[in-house]
Amino acid sequence: MTRLALMIVATLLVCAPAGATFEMDDPMQQLDELREAQEAENAKARSSSLVVLEKRDYLKMIVANYVHGFKEFDTTVRSSGELVEVGIYYRPDDQDKDRAEQLSNRFRKELPLILEDPVYQWAKDVAVEVSVRSSPVPGLDN
Repeated sequence: MTRLALMIVATLLVCAPAGATFEMDDPMQQLDELREAQEAENAKARSSSLVVLEKRDYLKMIVANYVHGFKEFDTTVRSSGELVEVGIYYRPDDQDKDRAEQLSNRFRKELPLILEDPVYQWAKDVAVEVSVRSSPVPGLDN
């Protein structure tokens, strides 16, 4: 009986490797699959995070970044793509109009120089208009 049991166990041990299949994963194949998955994910991320700005919007951002840095007066920036309009607003009761005019002269000189930078080659022919206006007095109905 023990002999029969040993023969059965030995037969199973000998036959087991023949019945089993072992797949050896190719490391290069795994690396290629990983790289393809990463490239697909990167392409998906690039396409979903792409933002397109029109010329007028980008121009407004560049000019507003400079203009709004001067906190003494309220300012506005409008752009059509070929023209940038900057408005400086002073309060007659507590702000000096001459200081606002000084700032407008500075903008008239500096903004064209900024737009002539080689980085902004596309903006070199853009006109700049700067105006100084009295700010409406709060509390009065017009």
